Amino acid sequence: MALFRSIGARKDATRGTAAIEVRKGLAWLFSGPGVLPGADSPLVTGTSGWAYSVGKAGFVSTRGASDGVHLFGNDGAVTIGATGVGSTVPVAPGSGLQRIDIIWVIHPSASENSDTTSQPVFGVTSGAAASSAQPPTIPTGALELARNLMTSSATSTASSGNSITQSAPRSFIGTSPWAAYNAAPAGFAVGTGGLAHSTTEWRREGDLVHARCLWVLGTTGFTAPNNPRFSLPLGAQWTGAGAPVTYRITGSASIVSGATGVVYPAHPVLTSSGVVQIMYDSPVVGITPTAPWTWGPGDSIFVDVTYRPV
Repeated sequence: MALFRSIGARKDATRGTAAIEVRKGLAWLFSGPGVLPGADSPLVTGTSGWAYSVGKAGFVSTRGASDGVHLFGNDGAVTIGATGVGSTVPVAPGSGLQRIDIIWVIHPSASENSDTTSQPVFGVTSGAAASSAQPPTIPTGALELARNLMTSSATSTASSGNSITQSAPRSFIGTSPWAAYNAAPAGFAVGTGGLAHSTTEWRREGDLVHARCLWVLGTTGFTAPNNPRFSLPLGAQWTGAGAPVTYRITGSASIVSGATGVVYPAHPVLTSSGVVQIMYDSPVVGITPTAPWTWGPGDSIFVDVTYRPV
């Protein structure tokens, strides 16, 4: 098939739009498979038993470019287990062992791809228990939503010893709106009274992510910054050391003295741990409580970065 019909084309003497043509047309609207903006966060959580809960979300899934995409969603919390709604996952692995559970969703295509139904379904695939757990293989065409590293001490999927990672990629139509996110700032006081103002937000434009953060140091609970850094809304790739060092992130930053109004240029630098460190001068050096000046209440840090997420 080369040229294909539009979504909703009326039937003529030959036929109307086929399902595969609808899926191919939809594929041009989205940045790729993933979870659409507006989904519950976190999307996947543990429960008090041996199952998981998936919240509200819109999904885009695919089996490849030749198959287009499925656009579908979930409008309420669903408890899921190993083979779909209502079943359960295995209990915790034995002593000294661990296991990876992958929570996924799939939309089959009845009479295509060897499918016999078009009913979407959630599922959980549990990996083998081992001293160093490896991720299991999920069904072809399934969209991975989250992973849980389950330890032998777990008494449920929500046990504190487990580690549930929201692993679903994001999918967008065009440019997403600016949205707040938890940048997990470190290197300066962020608790009650530590900041007079804090704004951290991000948006996506196609395959690029933009994030911007502003922190103004408050008077109550003031602590001078020391190696300030923050996390990104989606992961970025650090390409390792070299001459020169190459980082897959661009952007600008500034630090402002509240007392004098002096603006000092700074630099956002992606570290090997995937967080952004704010540095200054050339060559760049770290910010300390006395550099580039003695920090005080009302001083501020602003950062704007652009990168391609991994």
